[in-house]
Amino acid sequence: MHQRHRYIAEKVVTLFTAALLTGVIAASWLPQPCSYVHEFLMGCPSSNHAAILTTHQKELARIPHQSIYTSEAIVATKAEDERSNTAISFEYQSDEPSLEAYLQVLEGGSYQTIGVIAHPLLQDLTWASVREGNSYQVFQRSSSYSSTQDIQAHLAPDNQIAADQVAATHFGLSKGHYQPLEGLKSLEGITQLFTSYAPQKRDGSWNIYETSADLSKADVNSNGNISIAIQLGTSQQTHPFLLGTVHIDYHKNDRPENKND
Repeated sequence: MHQRHRYIAEKVVTLFTAALLTGVIAASWLPQPCSYVHEFLMGCPSSNHAAILTTHQKELARIPHQSIYTSEAIVATKAEDERSNTAISFEYQSDEPSLEAYLQVLEGGSYQTIGVIAHPLLQDLTWASVREGNSYQVFQRSSSYSSTQDIQAHLAPDNQIAADQVAATHFGLSKGHYQPLEGLKSLEGITQLFTSYAPQKRDGSWNIYETSADLSKADVNSNGNISIAIQLGTSQQTHPFLLGTVHIDYHKNDRPENKND
C-alpha cells in the first residue's frame, strides 16, 4: 500500500513538471519581448531598428568628418603647377574652450604656418577690425583708422602690438617690435592686433574655415603631393577636433570675380 501511494505521488510530480515546462516553452514563443527562456534555449534575434539619433548626433552626422585626437591632422593633396593663390576651406567643430589651431604647409622640410584657424583670444573679440583681402585683418581696441595702410602709418608702441607670424610677415612687422600671438594669454595692454584669422561662417553647429594662401614654395614629394597640416598644439583627448573634408582649389585666379563682393 505504501509503495502504491509513493508511485502515484511520483507520477503526479512528473506530470505536473512536464506540464509546467511545456507551458513555459510555449509561452516563450508567443509575440512578446524576448523572454529569458527563449534567449537561453534559442538566443534572441537582434533588432533591425536603428538606434534613434539625438539632434546633436544628427547634426554631427550631417557633415562627413573624422575625429582628431592627436595634436595635428595632415592632409596630402596632389600638387599643380600654379598654386600661388590657392583657396583652402573645410568645416570643423571643437568643444575645446581654449582651442588654438593653425593651418600649415610643408615647406623646406618643416611645417610653416600659413593661417590662424582658431585662437581663444580671437574667438569672441568685439574690437573694430579692418579687413585686407580674404586672409588678413587688423583689430583695433579703438576704431581710429579705416584702412590697413592708415594703421601701418600710425603703429602703436611695440608693446601694444600683437601679431601672428603670418600677419607679421605680410604687414612687414619686424621681430621684437610686436608681441607674438602664438601662446599669448591676454590682450591686456594691446591696442592693435594684426592677424591672419578671420571670423568664420557657420553652418548649423559647424564652423567654416576659408582662406587663400601662396603654396608655390610648398614641398612636392615623390608622389606629386604637397602636405597641409592642421596644428592643434596639444592633443585633443578630452575634446576631439572634428574635421570635415578639406577642399583645395588651385584655380582661384581662373574664376571671374563677383563684382557684387
